[in-house]
Amino acid sequence: MERIDVREQIKRLDFSDPVERAHAAGRLGKMAEEAAPAVPFLREVLKDEDVQAKVREALTRIGKPAVESLTTALRDESWQVRAEAANALGKIGDKQAVEPLITALKDESWWVRVETAWALGKIGDERAVEPLKQTFKNDTKYVQLWAAFGLYKLGATQKIEFLITALKDKDPLVREAVACALGEISDKRAVEPLTAALKDGAISVQRKVAKALIMIGKPAVESLTTALKDKDRYVREAAANALEKITEKYFGESLARQQRWEKRIR
Repeated sequence: MERIDVREQIKRLDFSDPVERAHAAGRLGKMAEEAAPAVPFLREVLKDEDVQAKVREALTRIGKPAVESLTTALRDESWQVRAEAANALGKIGDKQAVEPLITALKDESWWVRVETAWALGKIGDERAVEPLKQTFKNDTKYVQLWAAFGLYKLGATQKIEFLITALKDKDPLVREAVACALGEISDKRAVEPLTAALKDGAISVQRKVAKALIMIGKPAVESLTTALKDKDRYVREAAANALEKITEKYFGESLARQQRWEKRIR
């Protein structure tokens, strides 16, 4: 396997070509903790909108050695940098980030607060329970959704009714966010409402709903099988695709083939 030179990739982070900068970040990410010396340089390049996603991914893969730098980034003047930092910290999952993230729940940017609530839910430290409850009570609906997600993941509530009700919100962005949250939670109580939401008029929402059902997995099979009989062709196609991903079997839109398979595995 080719040995990656950390110093060489750090130099490439400063190249004028964004493709080269992205490739350098990708190579450093592959090195994981061995790329720790590159963290300060990656942190600086996190401000570069052309390669932000690649740099965030690299810092996430480097993991614990990047935590301190990322918590500092939560105070950056750019809301995009703060949001990317919160996302990376959630994926790394180090509890050292909890207190800085709790502070970030009061960020002026709603998107940073969304990423922060999600991150606190992923990390799963009980110190976040009360701050998330306050966010759920007092913030905008979009942020409330992810505060509800965080509280569920922390075991502070088993209620998902707020999220299920929001599947019918008039704002498609809210409905998309709800589908994502329900997919990550993967509670079987969300299966029927999500299956019904395959009829959503917004294609972007339909796609998120289908992905959520795939994430829930086997508990969604029965409901998706029923959806193969729906009059709406998109619903049938989405159900067939989800069933294929969950069962690793191809049924097309054939209810009969799906039912025969179910009988065999029972």
